[in-house]
Formats: sequence, structure tokens, C-alpha cells
Amino acid sequence: MDIQATKLELIKRLLLVDKESVLEELKKILLSNSNKEEVVGYSTDGKPLTLKEYHKKVQKGIDDIASGNFTTDEDFAKEIETW
Repeated sequence: MDIQATKLELIKRLLLVDKESVLEELKKILLSNSNKEEVVGYSTDGKPLTLKEYHKKVQKGIDDIASGNFTTDEDFAKEIETW
């Protein structure tokens, strides 16, 4: 499917949407894409991430691991057993 066909398909589906909340979410996505930096993902709380922000979060994770600031899956499994 080429980009024009994809746009037409989305327009058709958009016309069928009857929930304001869905339209608001789509609007947020479209507006965030009109910014200078492209959204490449979303945070765990749903906020859009640019490539720069994404790289920053990845680097923080790498730094946390290097400094020993992490929890192993074994530790999580032990914690879960206490629930």
C-alpha cells in the first residue's frame, strides 16, 4: 500500500470514529509529528519521545547498569513470591 492509499484508508476510518477521546489522541499524535523533531516512540506514561529523548533514556539505562543501579530478574522473582 502506498502512502496515498494509506492516507485515504485513515481518512475513511477517521470518519467512522465517534469517540471524542480517540480524536483527541489522534490530534495529539498529529500535532507532535508537525514539530521539528519526529516522534519515534512513547514513554510508559504515553508521552511522545523524539529520537534525541529516546537516545537520552537509553543512555541513562546504560549508565544505570554500569553503576550497578538495576534489579535482576532473579530479584524480581523473589520479590513476586512475597506478594
